[in-house]
Amino acid sequence: MKEFMMLKKILLLSFFGVAVVSTIIRFSNKDLYAGYVYNITPQVEFLNQALAQKYGDKYKIYAAGFNPEENIPDIGENNPNAILWLGRQPLKITPDMPRNFNKFGTVLTSDFNKLIFRDIFKKEMYQFPEFIINSPPRIESVPQLYALIGNPQYAKEYLKKHNLQYKQYSYKNIEDIRKDIPQLKAIIIEQKKAAYNMDTTLLEAIANGIIVCENRVDMITSSQALVGETIEYYFNNKELADIINKLEQNQYEEKKEFDKNWQQAFFSKEAALKRLEAVLQGKTYRELDKSWVNVYIRNQVGFHPAGDTWLAKDMIKKLNPAYKYYLTFEDTTYRPRAAAQILLVGRINNIEQENTSDNGILWLAFPHISKGGQTTFNEYMEEVVKLGKHFAAIAVSSQKMHKYLLSKRIAAVWIPQFTNIGKFYPDYDESKKSDILFVGNNHFERKITNLAKKYDMPVTIYGKWWPKGWATAEYVDNRILRQYYSSAKIVLSDQNAYMKDFGVIVNRIFDATACKTLVISEYVEAVAEVYGDCVPMYKTEKEFVDLVNYYLEHEDERRQKAECAYEITLKNFTSDIAAQKFNTIIEEVHSASK
Repeated sequence: MKEFMMLKKILLLSFFGVAVVSTIIRFSNKDLYAGYVYNITPQVEFLNQALAQKYGDKYKIYAAGFNPEENIPDIGENNPNAILWLGRQPLKITPDMPRNFNKFGTVLTSDFNKLIFRDIFKKEMYQFPEFIINSPPRIESVPQLYALIGNPQYAKEYLKKHNLQYKQYSYKNIEDIRKDIPQLKAIIIEQKKAAYNMDTTLLEAIANGIIVCENRVDMITSSQALVGETIEYYFNNKELADIINKLEQNQYEEKKEFDKNWQQAFFSKEAALKRLEAVLQGKTYRELDKSWVNVYIRNQVGFHPAGDTWLAKDMIKKLNPAYKYYLTFEDTTYRPRAAAQILLVGRINNIEQENTSDNGILWLAFPHISKGGQTTFNEYMEEVVKLGKHFAAIAVSSQKMHKYLLSKRIAAVWIPQFTNIGKFYPDYDESKKSDILFVGNNHFERKITNLAKKYDMPVTIYGKWWPKGWATAEYVDNRILRQYYSSAKIVLSDQNAYMKDFGVIVNRIFDATACKTLVISEYVEAVAEVYGDCVPMYKTEKEFVDLVNYYLEHEDERRQKAECAYEITLKNFTSDIAAQKFNTIIEEVHSASK
């Protein structure tokens, strides 16, 4: 009895915590939800009809959380065959909510974050994204209309200036876009509200070859939780102009075809039925599709611009075009199995459970030492050795890790981090010039920037969590980062202790040297082995000060060092080279599995 009362107390406390968080979210975003109506009825009726045809009246689906403050329905008695489908909106917190929740035998959710209820109520839950049923047909004439959702920056002014047709839509009535889909060329959405109001309207647009573009105001977005890699985005007027110019010149045809295939594979009514059938069998949807290769990253899609994400996206562009590729994160676990899966990770605890392909390729692109986890190189690598039996192949980003696995008779491949020379190349921009540049977040002790500040050096910093007044801005878009590197005299580089210990070279060095800019780094043995003195390094404060002052004053020698490092990078550390190695691995594991 005591144990039961204790469990009940824990559940009530957990539920109270969720209630507080939900209330905070609901009121802090009150304007986002006011008057918003999302009609999920057609999807629910479609699924219920399909279930009735196959199972009679055994199963029934109910929906909640697709509109603000919806109640979980009270279905009367507990029913193991009743299915609850939760949307992305906050649920209305009521005293009878836990009781009503637990009356359902199966719970689906389109929002990864609602999986927290699985732990609170000890009930299995499944990710089940929204999907489209019917797509309005395209008209034969060439679509000319741009749809603006909200007030995306620069869009209205640019379209007016260039005499392009546009129409604005209310967030509260986003479904009004449906009737205009046949004449739409593109949809441009405002980030701060689009994340909350993106229903299947956008999926229908994508299925009809309409480019969806988001105005980003910062690096965090949750819109990709729904539309994934298909979305375009811009930070400034020039980037918007580039997108519109491509649209006007019909340069998106290949992307449109990919997007339509992607939508059909993951968000069509056929995909939804397969996923639901798998759920009823008590398993996550994992149907094999041999035409796709999945690249999986262990972070949430809301933190999409993280460094590992850019590595994956740059690599995908160079992989064998015989396959189609899609990128997934921890919160997009509903995607089906692929012919092969590349798991780009550093944190390896329980990673074998996230391998959804018979041909899983583990790529340790960076080590990740977490509290309570592996603490030394040998301990981490011993765990990697144990993972060997769960993966068809293992790739590592340092020669030190590679040698260790070979000594344990694990046939690993060395694939270091890399740069995309189609994105990082010399591109000077007078407006972005600096003497000394550092780009990175202050998430561990950055000794190199502390030294620059200590000696009052002219250092320009971009990143988050810096002391007030240190950083010029919190974020630089990776797509134009080359302009910042190219316009600096010196780029500073450092690495955290475990990266150095594992022999991993941080790809900041590859990106900056690809722009023919001198990099000065703290001493890293792996960098010295590859670049020699082409990347000057220091061990003491005096050496740091002397190196920076010397190369600021000696332009010719600065350029010589930068040229030397540039040639080494292009010869050894590009996305083309990494993709060639992965293409070989994919073909080898395919051949072995036949």
